[in-house]
Amino acid sequence: MRRAVQRSRRYPYMAKRMGLEGLVTVRVTIDARGRSVGVHVMGGRAPQALREAALSAVRSAAPFPVLPAVLGTRLEAVVPIRFQLAAR
Repeated sequence: MRRAVQRSRRYPYMAKRMGLEGLVTVRVTIDARGRSVGVHVMGGRAPQALREAALSAVRSAAPFPVLPAVLGTRLEAVVPIRFQLAAR
């Protein structure tokens, strides 16, 4: 899940121009079929543009693989998403 979200992550243009960086932690709930049924930012102080980009990355990455039966019908995962500009 984490890799799929990272591949879907897009750095917001204005955030990049303004030099904004941050870590956004997102709680994702998926159902047995791998569909995202809940996505929420968990606290933190990241700029709003990065928080919105993190939510968008999770939504774009879905659906996720089907859950193995041993995990039940829902799974909650915490996914950290870092927005960091290249070293200068």
